Amino acid sequence: MNFFNKFKISFLLKKASKQTDLNKAISIYLKVLKIDSKLSAVYNYIGLCYFELKDYLNSEKYYLQSIENFNENFKSKDEVFYNIAFCYHFQKKYKESEFYYQKIISLYPKYKYAYKNYGYLLVELKKYKEAISIFSKYLEFEKDAETLNNIGFIYDEMGKFSKAIEYYIQSIEVDSYFKPAYENLLNIYKNEKNLVKFNELFEKAKTNNLNLKEEDFK
Repeated sequence: MNFFNKFKISFLLKKASKQTDLNKAISIYLKVLKIDSKLSAVYNYIGLCYFELKDYLNSEKYYLQSIENFNENFKSKDEVFYNIAFCYHFQKKYKESEFYYQKIISLYPKYKYAYKNYGYLLVELKKYKEAISIFSKYLEFEKDAETLNNIGFIYDEMGKFSKAIEYYIQSIEVDSYFKPAYENLLNIYKNEKNLVKFNELFEKAKTNNLNLKEEDFK
């Protein structure tokens, strides 16, 4: 590629990145592709723009074109795989989404966010054992309240309430202001008629200003 084209592509990419109007950004990115149709990153950028515009079919189309134009110099393949997995997931195209989440985990096992989103997909598919396994792998990267609560919720759905309690408590220990874990644990204590633990936890929630109402737990 000659110097003039490289300069023009650089200029257009900077111009597109500053655009707040996503349709205008797309039109600029398309001009870049007329100069060089093999730029995988640009297809990905267009896919991101269409996703923000809620045009998921076009988003999917450009992510796939990004993948088709992968080359050894492109360093963000994991990001594109994640983007298309999330796009399919958002459209409830579960088979395609699962394929790409698994691909990321296989090729880029340190891409931690794939584990969290794949876990959510498995919960939606009611593949609870697999979801626990995937969420547990995410916890190896980051022990966060949300993921611990998610595992608790799965055990709750499976009727394994002692395990659910264990994970809800861990979630609260990690983040004493994480409201969903309080709500889930309070529901179990209420259903088990364990009023002592219910009242203790409810008081803790009040102390942390979580704005819970006792009448919501019946």
